[in-house]
Amino acid sequence: MFKLFVTFLCTVALASAVFAQNIYIALPPANTDVTAGKEITVQLDRPLTLSGSEEVAVVIGTSTCPSPTTCRDVAEVLGDILYNGPFKPVLSDDSWSPYQNITITIPSWYRGPVQLGVAHFFLLGAGLNAQLQLTNTIVNVVAPR
Repeated sequence: MFKLFVTFLCTVALASAVFAQNIYIALPPANTDVTAGKEITVQLDRPLTLSGSEEVAVVIGTSTCPSPTTCRDVAEVLGDILYNGPFKPVLSDDSWSPYQNITITIPSWYRGPVQLGVAHFFLLGAGLNAQLQLTNTIVNVVAPR
């Protein structure tokens, strides 16, 4: 019984460490209207953590959705890759957590609901175990005026 309890505690501790490294898409907010062919800022926040980790990279992609509730899973498709590069979040005086702003251009042929997917690659813990996190939000692409 004691071994089972210790195993459970270790599993919870490891899961907590992994989830503490997760990033969040702060900008653009979900369901925001963005203009096709224009630049937008994607702000990726990574909350402060006590566990050791090393940021490696993020990939940002977009894919069209038949409707806002029927987008393909970001684990299946990132779509058109609009950013593939380093992730180096910084803590500033006006923020609660480290973040990085990345400017992307929304493809000009997009209209309607679009999934903005992010793949976040980082190394975790003393042994620097490779970790991949996927997150997404939906934006609404409108025609230029």
